[in-house]
Amino acid sequence: MNNPPIRWSPLVSLTLVVGAAWLAAGSTGLLGFALQRSAVWCCLLAAWAVSSQHLVRAARHLRSRELATELLLAVACLIAGSGVAARQAPVRLTAIAVFALLLGWRTHHRRVRRFHSDVAVAVAVLAIHQLLLYSVPAYWLVSDALANRLGSAAAALFGRKLSIGPTFAGVDFLVLTGVLLGRTLRGAPLMRWFGTAAAVCLAHLTYLGLLVFAPELGSRLGGLVPWNLPLLAAVLHLAVLGWVLRTTGVGISTRGNPGSSERTGPTRPVWLKVLGILALPAAAVALAVVVTLPFGTCSLRGKKVVAHERCYGNWDHPKHGDYGRLSIGMYGMLAPFVESLGGTFRRSTELSAADLDDADVLLLLYPHKPWQPGQLARIERFVRRGGALLLLGEHTSEEEGGGNRFNEVLEPTAIRVPFDSAMFAIGGWLQSYAPFAHPATIGVGDQRNDFGVVIGASVAARWPARPLLVGRWGYNDPGDPRTESKMGNQRYDAGERLGDIVLVAEQELGAGVVVVFGDTSTFTNGITIGTHDFNARLLGYLANRPGSPQVLWRQLLGALLGLGIGALLVWRGTWRDTITVCATLSATLLLCVHSGHRAATLLPDGRGARPNNLAYVDGAHFGRFDDEAWRLDGTMGLKMTLMRNGFLTLELHEFTRERLQRAGLVVSIAPRRRFTAAECAMVREFVAEGGIFVLTSSYHHRAGAEPLLRAFDFAIGPLDPAAPEPQPLSHFKAPYSRFGDYMAYVRFHEGWPVTCAAQEGLQPLAYGADDSTVGYLRYFGKGALVVIGDSCFALNKNLELENGQLFEGARENADFWRWLLSRLRDSQTWTPPRPVVAEAK
Repeated sequence: MNNPPIRWSPLVSLTLVVGAAWLAAGSTGLLGFALQRSAVWCCLLAAWAVSSQHLVRAARHLRSRELATELLLAVACLIAGSGVAARQAPVRLTAIAVFALLLGWRTHHRRVRRFHSDVAVAVAVLAIHQLLLYSVPAYWLVSDALANRLGSAAAALFGRKLSIGPTFAGVDFLVLTGVLLGRTLRGAPLMRWFGTAAAVCLAHLTYLGLLVFAPELGSRLGGLVPWNLPLLAAVLHLAVLGWVLRTTGVGISTRGNPGSSERTGPTRPVWLKVLGILALPAAAVALAVVVTLPFGTCSLRGKKVVAHERCYGNWDHPKHGDYGRLSIGMYGMLAPFVESLGGTFRRSTELSAADLDDADVLLLLYPHKPWQPGQLARIERFVRRGGALLLLGEHTSEEEGGGNRFNEVLEPTAIRVPFDSAMFAIGGWLQSYAPFAHPATIGVGDQRNDFGVVIGASVAARWPARPLLVGRWGYNDPGDPRTESKMGNQRYDAGERLGDIVLVAEQELGAGVVVVFGDTSTFTNGITIGTHDFNARLLGYLANRPGSPQVLWRQLLGALLGLGIGALLVWRGTWRDTITVCATLSATLLLCVHSGHRAATLLPDGRGARPNNLAYVDGAHFGRFDDEAWRLDGTMGLKMTLMRNGFLTLELHEFTRERLQRAGLVVSIAPRRRFTAAECAMVREFVAEGGIFVLTSSYHHRAGAEPLLRAFDFAIGPLDPAAPEPQPLSHFKAPYSRFGDYMAYVRFHEGWPVTCAAQEGLQPLAYGADDSTVGYLRYFGKGALVVIGDSCFALNKNLELENGQLFEGARENADFWRWLLSRLRDSQTWTPPRPVVAEAK
């Protein structure tokens, strides 16, 4: 006897949970992180609302016990749902799996509860799949090969070329759908299985068919295609799942079904029961540790980095007298950066045996000139004996007859840099990276371009090489040697690789290791400012070689553990098994990421230079400036100004005591996030010990800086909060010092008066209208605090423009910073040049 179809409300609730899982895994197309998390929360809240008829009935009939139970479940669901805010996709998915189980507990309908258990198991298996996909390179390579086969099958069926990776092939959809249907249809007639499999294949082929014609659809629908086409696959799979869940009869016996509380068989000894209970969570803990946790630390202390001097580019850095974007140079800041991490940096023209004998890392930055006799052999011998090679290729290099110089170096490996461009959907691969578990990447975020890759070549890696960094939302654009740029048409065409572009790859060679980028941008002067955390970790990994989760035995063990846990959950996993696996896996994964991140982090230290040469621009307080460096409200002019004055300039992403202790200068621009009491204490300690802290803020932007200003007896505007609002000083120039028979001037974009209750060590820097002070210097302990009442003072529009043009015929603010920094660093105070007066015509 078959029961009638289940009602629509639990069916809609289940499909919403499955949709939330695919959104959380990033399977449904290109979405910003904020939009993705919001969409997941909306799905979960909608699922809760749809299934809340019991709560309404409890409140209507005043069933206090039922109402209390529902409220407790609501709190539990809220706690579980909070996991969707995690950075790691497996953690988000395990949270959704637990949420699905909690929703199932709200119903007394046995069949619906079983479906919730099946959905939870399917989402948990998807979490394990995601963990293996970006932690076990061999698993990714297998998945990528299967995705290519799917693309080839669709291409053969529709008569068009299609090359795709796991993301656009919809592997996530197939994994979750397959597991859920496998559990739901257990015990169903064979014809039911065939019909369901045919429906899934038809749905997926429909999606792949549209993907085949994505170039034509993209020209009509714009940016939605192909980047959001996977959303269509999610809708099609949800339709199939909804049909199956609604029409699956429960006349099928639940005895022995997964999730059923009825178990038959002989009674087992207590110790065996305990062992059975502990086995799955113990395996989940082992899985997270094996595939994510690095053993050891990254370090450059006492290590030597040798760079091949003959590269395509230059070894310049910003210098006084040369301004604008092109004056930043390319690799000139690498030496002070390596030295700040405790290493030594040398450039070598010949790559002689003597240069390489005591080196730990060899750096090849876009080699483009013919190799001299013996150089390739020396490079290979260096690596095979235990050295580390970091090679940065490019996308516009093809020598006569094909090939390039860096592929000649890579001949002994399974890595190549093809003649193409790895094109991103969003500039700088923002929120598009998929880093593998590795000492250099673990815990590194993707809110900004934290890995620094821009437009370079893709990297072709086959086993035993392995991907280290993948760009999910992009495509490979073949190069065109007939064009001046040697780049292709910069649009997605049929047959070009779509999605999952390998950007960085790694391979052991003998006792050493080779890491290859398809782009040089990550280590250039301008981008290292923001990517220094990743750059330091990578160099520290290459020099010190801590135990990596990507070694072969850990890959194999991790794959066996993950597949074994998934198989057991599918076969006979109960709700207890699902919860324990999800809880232990997510908790252990978070602990491993935290521990691995701390062990791999290298802190730049400027104390080895005299004076301290490490400068930070505060990004931890979300200052009022543009992240795009050369826009008018950007800060690249400030960063280059600091470089010209001898500083290694980096962005400060974590405002910690450890980082401040190692710095000489910190600049904070109109912070949006308020300084905490602990941070104010850190700044006081930093300045008292000899640091220089510069704070710029206008009156209407002062809220974030107020706690810090009060800690040093400062205020933007009047000291008395009850006093009337000050009058803005607007845009003006003011003298700041006399030098012989002339005055030096500094310009303000939107000045406001600054006041200070302290008198000791206080010196005004410049005055505005009515003799109000717009900037102060206060010596405090061994250091100094500079407060300037202008949020735009250090921005490009008031300091340095992208084209390097003068401000009304002068560079007054660049000269002001040079004068101020020379004065603060106890060096000989620099004298600004005499202002040039235009002759009257």
